[in-house]
Amino acid sequence: MIALSAINFLSFRSDAFGTPIPLAGSRESLARSKRAVDTEPVLSPDFNIIWKGCIRKYSAAAALPSRCTAPASLTFVSGRRGHSVDFDIVLRSGLYGSSTKVGVISIGNANVDVTASFAGSLHILEMGDHFDDYLVTGHFPALMSGPVTAPKPFGRLIWKHPSMDVMGNFGEAIFASVYTRHYGAANSEIVHIHQPVGSGFRFRCPDFLVAPVSIFAQDVSNFGSTIPTTLDFIPAECKATLSNSYERAYAKNAAEQLAAFWKKSLGMNPSYPVGYGIASVMSRYPSPTVTLTYFWPKANMATKLQAALSKKKLRIRKVLGCLHDSAI
Repeated sequence: MIALSAINFLSFRSDAFGTPIPLAGSRESLARSKRAVDTEPVLSPDFNIIWKGCIRKYSAAAALPSRCTAPASLTFVSGRRGHSVDFDIVLRSGLYGSSTKVGVISIGNANVDVTASFAGSLHILEMGDHFDDYLVTGHFPALMSGPVTAPKPFGRLIWKHPSMDVMGNFGEAIFASVYTRHYGAANSEIVHIHQPVGSGFRFRCPDFLVAPVSIFAQDVSNFGSTIPTTLDFIPAECKATLSNSYERAYAKNAAEQLAAFWKKSLGMNPSYPVGYGIASVMSRYPSPTVTLTYFWPKANMATKLQAALSKKKLRIRKVLGCLHDSAI
């Protein structure tokens, strides 16, 4: 069995030729080493073996293959480092309405693995490992340098970028964590939907239909409003961004998808109750936050909202102007 003290907690990563690459800056390297000692992470019985650019998993109890015995750059990395991030949960009424912090939720890689298994729309393995690098340490591996200099105004890409598909899965998984752990909804009450079959990209739709509606109704009541008791579900669109400064722009994009769903639903059923929905945006830096923007119609604006959604070209400003506290 490999002893815990023998594990090098990734002060280096190897490039394609087995050359160790230090983390971005000595300060980060020292900080990460300190975290590894101080937090006493829970280790998986398997470890990722990074060697010559290849990642393979071997049992800690098994002998290493002969081809993995030599290079000094061989590094063992815990597949689970046991870190978590505390996210503030913030409610907001409309894009530009009042907001309030309603709680804090601690989310770790094990939580993400569980919720991504049923709430992540994309099949991505080891979401917990992505969580560590994307949202805990903020570490992205360096790319190899070379003899070629990019002509101005271009530059050489130095670090790998986060995948937007992985970030999208984070948005869905972390919303599911909030809705199940903070609000008490069941996993089965968060249902993925997709655009009409054969429609291609002509119709946009939100990620989920969520229940029970009583959760949404209770939060809306905190803003001094009520919603119909006849609603069966609430559509929810989830986004994720690394920067807090982009949160509202992502929420507006989510609102556009909700509006497209309302428009299509109204066209299929003229009595469909439009204007109700959730835009969830997870943002990480500098302050980890999950912002839930709630949409519901202003009083006496149902007819005007239906008219805005019935137009051939959807104008989001017209739609948002009919929703509560969306003063744009």
